[in-house]
Amino acid sequence: MFFIEAINIAKASPLLMFTTTILGYFLTYHKTFLLLLMGFAGNTLINYVLKHFIMKPIMGDRKYPVIGQGPRPKGARSCGLFEKSSITDIKSYGMPSGHAQMAGFFTSYSMSKLGEDKVALPFYITVGTLLGSCLIFIMYSRVYSKCHTIQQTAAGALIGLILGNIFFNYKENVGRYIPNKLYEIY
Repeated sequence: MFFIEAINIAKASPLLMFTTTILGYFLTYHKTFLLLLMGFAGNTLINYVLKHFIMKPIMGDRKYPVIGQGPRPKGARSCGLFEKSSITDIKSYGMPSGHAQMAGFFTSYSMSKLGEDKVALPFYITVGTLLGSCLIFIMYSRVYSKCHTIQQTAAGALIGLILGNIFFNYKENVGRYIPNKLYEIY
């Protein structure tokens, strides 16, 4: 019972990361959360472009020895954020996994931010272990649910980790266009 519930939570993980970031912003009014939201949006757009305009034309329906297949595995169902959704397109392309890419992005960005803030090493290691475990579990849940292959989740996680690091390193270039205070409290 607990395992299936954890799988369902992992299924909704992109939405949970997004709403947690929005909540973080409204609790602190810290610009970092707005930058993270912009990163999520960019990451989602990049995933869509990779799936539909790059990987699908290149990989097609073929299987490759090491990188595997592009389409979702046979028997894929309910591969969106929720178990039953009329919005979810089960036939969407599988390479790379958007869930794993989002989790990789969040892990990379968060760990980079903690490093920048120079938090205590035990805290850094604890958070890194927790986020890394969540990333691995999300990847596992996508394979377990037959929504992705191991290669699709590994590719998604790797792309997300790289994009999270790149976005963090260039956040000042993006952040200068965001005012420190979006509104004044009188």
